[in-house]
Amino acid sequence: MVVLKAFAKINIGLKILNKRPDGYHNIETIFHRVNLCDTLELYEYDKLDLEIENANLPSDDRNICTKTLKLFQNSFGIHLGIKIKLIKNIPIGAGLGGGSSDAAVLLKALPEFFHIEVHNDDLKKIAQQLGADVPYFLENGSAYATEIGNKLEYFTLKLPYWIITITPPIHISTKWAYENLKNTIHEGNNNLKYLLLNNINNNNFLRENIINDFEQLIFQEYPEIKSIKEKLYHYGADFALLSGSGSTVFAFCKDEQLIKKLYETFKVNNFVSITEPYFEI
Repeated sequence: MVVLKAFAKINIGLKILNKRPDGYHNIETIFHRVNLCDTLELYEYDKLDLEIENANLPSDDRNICTKTLKLFQNSFGIHLGIKIKLIKNIPIGAGLGGGSSDAAVLLKALPEFFHIEVHNDDLKKIAQQLGADVPYFLENGSAYATEIGNKLEYFTLKLPYWIITITPPIHISTKWAYENLKNTIHEGNNNLKYLLLNNINNNNFLRENIINDFEQLIFQEYPEIKSIKEKLYHYGADFALLSGSGSTVFAFCKDEQLIKKLYETFKVNNFVSITEPYFEI
């Protein structure tokens, strides 16, 4: 048996720059892992089988793990069986990249599991076919992401904050979010990585300059998500933002006691996770 951990991510800022001829959007964001993960267990088996715990997800070709496995096997002519047990902890449709992380972690483990050598460039090509966020999870660290999120500049980001993620029981479709987003205009050339690293301890600056273009749309459609962000600031969080196009709001806090208070406050009606300062993988 092989046991894998697939960590969630938050988007520290998300700018939607323009729509591309291929239908995707050029974006600018920072991907950063948090200490919340799904677990994948791989077993030798006589056929292909996917078992899922803690989530009502399809196990057929609609599941990204099944897609990953079949795409990998077809790419390298493999016909051996495998059983995958996926234990879901990352909320679905929450902007935390759970499915993409599952796919990437599985993809990285398959060459050794099937005893073949695969070049990293070949894994990246498969990852790009699975989804725009999947390539990020092939490597450790945080990343400044542009184009459709697949042009990645990895860097070390040591955040001096506790991070709390709060996910209400709301599933938001990424497709819906992009289709309903109004045109956004961004002036200046300072990128998010530069802004964050040079102002990491200036919470007022972060509040004003690290933005998510989906907030206006999603807060209007789901005022209960807007309320979470407002309450985080009311209680004294240093910085709070919607993550990706999903329903999760995260906050940075330097006060450990405040984090504990926020956890107790929000866990009643939401899924909540906490990440310690300077966490990285």
